[in-house]
Amino acid sequence: MWDWWNRWRAARYQRKVALRAEAFWRWFRSTSEPLPEIIRSELSSEGPSPNIAAWVAELNRRAAAYHPAVRAVLGRSPDAPELVVTSEGNPAGAEHVRFLVASRPPLPAWTIRAFKPPLPNCVVHFGPITLTPDDVEFAVIDVEHPDIGKLTLLLLFVPGLANAHEEEVRFAARKLVEGVLGEETFLPWSSWLVMEDRERPAEKVAQTERQPLRQLPAFLNAIVIPPSWESRTRR
Repeated sequence: MWDWWNRWRAARYQRKVALRAEAFWRWFRSTSEPLPEIIRSELSSEGPSPNIAAWVAELNRRAAAYHPAVRAVLGRSPDAPELVVTSEGNPAGAEHVRFLVASRPPLPAWTIRAFKPPLPNCVVHFGPITLTPDDVEFAVIDVEHPDIGKLTLLLLFVPGLANAHEEEVRFAARKLVEGVLGEETFLPWSSWLVMEDRERPAEKVAQTERQPLRQLPAFLNAIVIPPSWESRTRR
């Protein structure tokens, strides 16, 4: 009895998700067809016109109506106008991003991308904080948790973490790692990220061997992420 009820509820939920995705793409296709040439010229200028800015605001309202953890931004593909569907690094939105992109209709004038791509030379500005890949170092460490057991953590050594702007530094460091890795690669690690001040780390990790953040993508490509991590990003 309960199995049937749970299956019915799951199927009903999926139908609702599919209808919301269909509504998003129906709106997008109806409004985006005249825009590619305008957007090409806008992306090469210093800033968007009020009309494009209003369209982008409506784009994000429609994306959030599909799911609150989903956003959409204009990319900078040189070949065609690019729509990037993103969860802004939030694991709770990952599957919803994948479903929305997979359900897109033919849009020959557009490139549609799931998740923000890597930006190896990204610079993050947040309030008074500016971070680049040259500012941060990393290590991947194993620790024992009393309830969960062995965990593999991504440890960042970040400058300025011990100053008065700690929260801004933490936010900027997360965005920097997301930029260097690309959003989809970052997602499985986002819940297992810890930080120490680069100049004054805790004694227990002070002697940990560090590597430049620029080397993180190559390092992660050479190791296997435990499958349980990936499953935890699919909520």
